[in-house]
Amino acid sequence: MIWNHFPVGLNFSVADFSEETKRECWKLALSALAAVDAEQYAEMKLYDLCTEGAPASAEKEYVCILDHRHVTQSRVTLAAWKKMPALFAKLSLHFPFYQANALDPFAGYPLLAEVLTDGSLNRSETGKTLLPERLPEPLRPGEGRKVLIAGKVALTPLGWADSLKKSGETAAESGAEVSYLPYAEGGIGTTYAVGVARRGRFEWLESINTAGETAKILFAAVPNFTVIFDCASVLTPNGATVAPSRALGKAIRKLLDYGYWNMILPMADFTDTDGGEGLLEALSTAEDPEKIDPRLADTHFVILTADGSVPETGSAKRLKERGAEVVSAADALFEQLNLARRAADADEIRLTDGEADPIAQRLLAARANAKQ
Repeated sequence: MIWNHFPVGLNFSVADFSEETKRECWKLALSALAAVDAEQYAEMKLYDLCTEGAPASAEKEYVCILDHRHVTQSRVTLAAWKKMPALFAKLSLHFPFYQANALDPFAGYPLLAEVLTDGSLNRSETGKTLLPERLPEPLRPGEGRKVLIAGKVALTPLGWADSLKKSGETAAESGAEVSYLPYAEGGIGTTYAVGVARRGRFEWLESINTAGETAKILFAAVPNFTVIFDCASVLTPNGATVAPSRALGKAIRKLLDYGYWNMILPMADFTDTDGGEGLLEALSTAEDPEKIDPRLADTHFVILTADGSVPETGSAKRLKERGAEVVSAADALFEQLNLARRAADADEIRLTDGEADPIAQRLLAARANAKQ
């Protein structure tokens, strides 16, 4: 679909696409719309979109599309919505807003309604089941107090940061302006945490796992032509038929084929059983199995391990022998997640997983230094 005007999609992580779920999303979206001047929504048209399987997203996401008549309207409303805690805390963390270019690949949007200047909705037959007759009560703006919600990520049907979002919604109810700091400790989830912190682009890498199956592996492209993916994402719990290091080597080779030359490899949760031999096999040239792909000489690898030490055997050691930098995950993530700046900017920090792990401790230490 090619847009004639200026759509903005509000992206909600949802458990299902039931009418009840859609109505709840629209209630919040329309309350945010009601909080801006009527001239900003004059002749606006409303559509929706259901998406599944987007990289780094919830399993299902529902998008409320508000198609502005003029680009100036979209600029004003988008700026206002970002300052409404009750709305922003509910939106998808990795990709809260779709705008025209991001919506272009989709097609077949049903028209739900047109918003009239008096706040009433001229609804289509489809829209009558989802939308009220008029705009609801407006959302209030934030009070200015900044609360940072920080915690470990864990993949659920509602996305990597579901537990953080629940805590953030509670803070937003009091009017606090909520921001999120999802983190991991150098293993599974590190790709998501760094991708969000660095405002990277998430994509699927089609490679193989240790069961020998075609697998989609999440990776993030972040500034400075850098790519990151969790090495443990190639592992499968049972039925391994491919050496872990070979599956890892296949993924690295795919990224080389895509043109990435700077790679961050979180390996805290990754184990291999063949001393890295499969990695070398996967990265050898087709012409000479004894010769390693010459592109590796120009590729900069940063390997994240729990304590910064290099294992005596395995993939990390093989890559270190070819110039890879091995660093402590906590040290690297302190920089990648901008912990010092995030701690200084917050009026309050809420930790969803307590204070025991290294990232939480560094965040609190950075806050203490900032307040001195």
